[in-house]
Amino acid sequence: MLLTRQIIFFDNTLQTFVFLLIVVGGYGIGSWILLEYIKRISHNLRKKSPFINRLHISVTIIQLSLLGILLFIIYSNSINCAGSFSFCMDSRIQSVSVNAIASISSSVILGLFSLKFFLWYKAGNKRTVILLLFGLATITLSMSILVDAMDKILLQQVIEEKSPSGTLPKSSYIYKVDEKYGGQIQYKVENEDTTTFYMVPTSLIPLHKFLVYLVSVPPYLFTWIAIVALLHQYYQSWSEYV
Repeated sequence: MLLTRQIIFFDNTLQTFVFLLIVVGGYGIGSWILLEYIKRISHNLRKKSPFINRLHISVTIIQLSLLGILLFIIYSNSINCAGSFSFCMDSRIQSVSVNAIASISSSVILGLFSLKFFLWYKAGNKRTVILLLFGLATITLSMSILVDAMDKILLQQVIEEKSPSGTLPKSSYIYKVDEKYGGQIQYKVENEDTTTFYMVPTSLIPLHKFLVYLVSVPPYLFTWIAIVALLHQYYQSWSEYV
């Protein structure tokens, strides 16, 4: 977040360190610890619920797949772009696939949870509104993740041009309309060989802005409302025993 808002700037070394830390610590060690912990505490629940069991297996496969692709990116960038690891464009397809797989799988899983919330709400005798609110929160978050991924993958265009002689590897978030390229330049990556622009065409800027606002507000609004309602119900239940 600090990087995309241009509050801090990372050079190639620092970006490489952060990327390796995320892959090894987050997708490697962190995922293994979390999956093993969930496997242990959900042992009895997975026996009773085929839905939870299939969900656990699916998440494990997805995490291992993402880790495998990220490890391939590390290998590819180390071989092909040793001097500009973080600004290498040789693994762009793999990077896009990581974003697509993570976004689609997260959206589907949250969508399934939202369906469960709605079914529980429909089947409940009192039809507690908290279940409805959490259903709305998870479905809007699911849509938010999916729409954001579609915005970045489908609306953005990638333009490559030869870098001027002596160009140093670097990247920057611009968010400015450039008439030369006919759109809003959002992200720019430079290395010794090529300069890559990630751009939203002028004709699609209104749609892009609408999607940004659409994925920004509803998920957090419904989540906070659901949490407040849950805390209020807990407070009422707790106050009865005081």
